[in-house]
Amino acid sequence: MESVHRELRNQTILSLLEWGSNELAEGGVESPRLNCELLLSHLLGYKRMELRVKYGSPVLPAQAEEFQSLIARRLHREPLQYITGNTEFMGLNISVQPGVFIPRPETEILVEEAVAACRASTIPPRNILEIGTGSGNIAIALATFLPECHIDTIESSKESILIAKKNIAAYNLADRITQLQGDIFRNGFAPGRKYELLISNPPYVSASDFLETEPEVREHEPAGAITDELDGLTFYRKITTLSNSLLVPGGWVLVEIACNQEEPVSELFRKSGFEKIQSVKDYSGLPRVVKARRGATT
Repeated sequence: MESVHRELRNQTILSLLEWGSNELAEGGVESPRLNCELLLSHLLGYKRMELRVKYGSPVLPAQAEEFQSLIARRLHREPLQYITGNTEFMGLNISVQPGVFIPRPETEILVEEAVAACRASTIPPRNILEIGTGSGNIAIALATFLPECHIDTIESSKESILIAKKNIAAYNLADRITQLQGDIFRNGFAPGRKYELLISNPPYVSASDFLETEPEVREHEPAGAITDELDGLTFYRKITTLSNSLLVPGGWVLVEIACNQEEPVSELFRKSGFEKIQSVKDYSGLPRVVKARRGATT
C-alpha cells in the first residue's frame, strides 16, 4: 500500500486517469475509463470535459490519496452513484445514497410513455400516483414535464423517503409532489382521491434472477427495491387490484417490467378488465413497459 501511495504523489490529472483506468480494468469493472473520469471529476469538482483540457495539471498529494480510496471502493464494486452521491435521470441531477435504489436509464422510457399518455388522453391529467418512489426521480421528472399535474408518491422505505424529500426540495416541487409513507400490502395506503394515471417501477426481479445480478446490485443496492424474493410478479398482482380501485374510468396504468414479463403482466391486466394493453420496447429492443387503460365506464 505504501508503494502505491508513493507512486500517486506528484501526479497529474492524466497520470491519475491512466493509473485508475488500469486498476479498474484489471479489477473487471466495466467502462473503466468512464468510471475513472467520473470519479476524478467528482473529487476535483470539474466537469468531464474540463479534465481533458487540464490533463497536465498537477494534483495535490491529498487529492491523489483520496482518489486512490475512491478507486478502491469501486474495485469492491460499490456503485459509482453511491460514491459520487448523485446520478442523472432525464437531464435531472438526482441525489442517491446507500439504501436507496439507483435510477436506471431504461426507466426514462416509462416516464416518456406516461407523459405521452397524459398529453394524448381525453381526460385532463390532474392527479398521478406513483407506487415505490425510491429517490423521487420518476415523480420529479413527471412534475417537470407535466406542470399541470399533482403527484402522490407511496413508499415504505424511510431512507428513500428522506432522499426523495431532498431531491423534491432541490427542484422546488414540494407543493406538487406529496409523499405518503405506507406499504401497499399492509393497508398502509389511503390517498383519499382518484387518479388519471398510476405509474410504478416495482421490484420485479425474481429470486432466482436476483442471484445472477452483478455485484453492484446484489451486494450493495437494497434488495427490497429490486426483487419480491418470489416469481417477480407479486407487485403487479397488487397493482392491478389497486389500479381498478384508484384510477378514474379511462385512466392509465404504466409499469416497468423485466424483458421476460410482457405476457404474464399483460395477462394480469387483461384478467382485471383493462383495455388497450400495450407493451413498449427499450433501447435494446426488449419489452420494458406495459401500459393499460381502465374501462371508460364503471
